[in-house]
Amino acid sequence: MIEGNFITDRKNTFPATDWFDINFFGGFLNSDLKIIEQINQQTYTIGDEQLSSRVLNHWYQEGIITDDRTNNKGWKKFSFSEIVWIQIVIKLRKFGLDLKRIKQVKEQIDFYNIKDNKSKCPLLDFYMLVAITSTIPIKFIVFESGKAEIARQIEIDVLNQFDFITEDFISIDINRLLNKLLTKKNVKADYLNSINDTKQDLMVDD
Repeated sequence: MIEGNFITDRKNTFPATDWFDINFFGGFLNSDLKIIEQINQQTYTIGDEQLSSRVLNHWYQEGIITDDRTNNKGWKKFSFSEIVWIQIVIKLRKFGLDLKRIKQVKEQIDFYNIKDNKSKCPLLDFYMLVAITSTIPIKFIVFESGKAEIARQIEIDVLNQFDFITEDFISIDINRLLNKLLTKKNVKADYLNSINDTKQDLMVDD
């Protein structure tokens, strides 16, 4: 049995850690980093070559994407954060998840959303910035039961080591996804030294 911050009576549970408390609650949620505002500025459009207007409208109706268009009509501009989420949804669809399950995933990822916050999805934005500003491997995972988590690779490894994870899960590499989207920035994960990731400085503003 593991004591301390680990929960011993539940499976597939990622317990809160000092690292998360310090960097998310103590850092990210109270920060004025310009990059948080930048990744939430709605400046991108999506053409039919990526997703047709029919698919986008269906996702709006199902609550997969927030529809903030005037009178729910016309072309929507997306933030970089929304673009990342859309890429995650596309991958989940390729894995075979239907929109009902993806909506459940979104509800879990939106757990820390706060009205009028600069970040529309703080949990996803936080881990995106961790991946961008460090070499910490970050994974977006969805279990067979539908439970969703965003976590450091080291946390997944530890829970697997002690049999806290009992279900198979889909894993999306956030570092790799960001590296494809951010063509001018090299986003890499250091798996060999990820055990030392708590020593890395996170979210340093430009």
